[in-house]
Amino acid sequence: MAKELYFPRQVDLNYVVNSLVSQLSSEGYKVQSNVGTTMAVVQAKKEGFLRTLVAANRAFTFTFNNTVNGLQVKIGIGAWVENLAATAIETVILGPIFLVVDVPEMVYNEHIEGKFARMIENIVNQAPSSFQQAPPPFQPPQSVPQYQPMPQQPQASHQQFSYCPSCGGQIAPNYKFCPSCGTRLS
Repeated sequence: MAKELYFPRQVDLNYVVNSLVSQLSSEGYKVQSNVGTTMAVVQAKKEGFLRTLVAANRAFTFTFNNTVNGLQVKIGIGAWVENLAATAIETVILGPIFLVVDVPEMVYNEHIEGKFARMIENIVNQAPSSFQQAPPPFQPPQSVPQYQPMPQQPQASHQQFSYCPSCGGQIAPNYKFCPSCGTRLS
């Protein structure tokens, strides 16, 4: 049974996930996460010889979904996804990730999920909003040096030049095409 939480605002998912991962790691959980722009998944499991034998493939799974109405969080027991960082978040969030557990385990999980819910509430209440500020308005550059061609010095030449009828470029006497625009000369 998954526990669901709703918060009436969108939050910075990176902040929430990093804070949660840090707290879970400090409590001895092996943690993995994957954060997208509007969705995130965090998995946490305790490791040890006995835990590995009993629940080798189980982990507390947290899904986060920033919607237009706010942040939706689900907490439950799910299958440990190997290499979560390389898995598409949508696959994990939209797929059947929460497992059915027996009654004694359900009571224990309910207690732990409540603890995690309070942890997430504290983190989300401290999290910055995910709304991005509008970019500053465009301001033209104060002074941009303009390119100005170097003045050409008249060159003395002993050849007679003609000019292209299309572009006005200077043409040497033996040219068949204008070197500037490629027009065929007669």
